[in-house]
Amino acid sequence: MEAYDGAIMFYVDQLGLHKQLQQQQQSSVVDASGHRQRLSENFVYLSGKLSSMEESRKQLVASLELQTEYARLVEHELISLKPQLAQLRKQRNRIVKLVAVDLKN
Repeated sequence: MEAYDGAIMFYVDQLGLHKQLQQQQQSSVVDASGHRQRLSENFVYLSGKLSSMEESRKQLVASLELQTEYARLVEHELISLKPQLAQLRKQRNRIVKLVAVDLKN
């Protein structure tokens, strides 16, 4: 989760830096047409990466929530089975003792 947060902050920072460069480039008298196009392509790339990271993070959060809920369900099931297991252990011990007594006779 922290890795996604860090990556998202990176792309947000990069987009902010891009906007600064674009403003500087617009105020500059000398403009290479290729430079403006590269800035535009870079902005589209960064925006796409940011959107992708945000979507992946949302999917991760949803997956973690499902896994957490499933883990709680399994834990609840295990807790509810403990009394039954204790009863079955006692029953097994009684049967083993009875079989042992029958074998001695």
